[in-house]
Amino acid sequence: MAKTKIAVFGGDSRQTYAAQALMRVGYPLVLCGTPRVRGVCCFVDKAPSIESAMSGADIALFPTPFLREEREVNRQMLDVKMGLEDLYREMPAGKTIFAGGINRHVRARLESNNCTVIDLLQDERFARQNAELSAEGAITDAILQGKAAISGTKCLVLGYGRCGRAIAGKLKALGARVAVAARRQESRDAAAADGLTALSLEAMNAYLVGSQYIFNTIPSMVLDESRLRICNREASILDVASKPGGVDFTKAQEFRIQAKLCQSLPGVFVPKTAGQLIGDTVNRLLILRQREQITAERTARELQEV
Repeated sequence: MAKTKIAVFGGDSRQTYAAQALMRVGYPLVLCGTPRVRGVCCFVDKAPSIESAMSGADIALFPTPFLREEREVNRQMLDVKMGLEDLYREMPAGKTIFAGGINRHVRARLESNNCTVIDLLQDERFARQNAELSAEGAITDAILQGKAAISGTKCLVLGYGRCGRAIAGKLKALGARVAVAARRQESRDAAAADGLTALSLEAMNAYLVGSQYIFNTIPSMVLDESRLRICNREASILDVASKPGGVDFTKAQEFRIQAKLCQSLPGVFVPKTAGQLIGDTVNRLLILRQREQITAERTARELQEV
């Protein structure tokens, strides 16, 4: 069975590597606003607009995360217009759209045009593997910024969702002394079961003083002025939560504490692996949908024959 043409849009080099992964399993492609990567997808057709890219394509792959600014599709290449209004105007009805982190307003607008919207970050398998890549990037960034080895060093992880758990696990494997601070009791129980020191957010202040590396994954203000005052001044704080993060960066700078908002870590540190993951996930979900459709059609035929 011939595979459906996919239009790949915007993003960072992960999108180009995702296109490569899809091309290798036989999908015809067109690229629009994706970064150039030497030796990757060099001979794939390029389109100058969303409208032209979707001509003949039934599937669109947009980046993870989907938006760069509130009303702009996330991308490094700015030579193609990709505001939300451009998307709404130029995306034909009835298409299938993949992306990561699509907000409900955008989803509703696209679905009103009879489009099927699939958020990659809602796929548990993808989200878990992507969190592992984010964790690897966060720890790499910490090593590049910091002056102390991870092994034997006191590290504090704020939050114990997918990303927090992945970071804490990798730090422990590297020999760090890891404590986890989390809001929910079940998260603290999970951290304790994983052999980590588990704290409530209210009890974490004592650990701020001696922690060399602090990783925040909570997308709300947790390291405010009062907590930054008691932090180790030689600490490195890496905020991997979604914007605007959970750190008062103005106060961190005032106190001369190294603090960084780390976004799109898989794209920064492991774009090839992350892009392969995106491409493989799109292929897997398309195969699953095809199987479900075949099953539904077979069931419908059998009911008609009864």
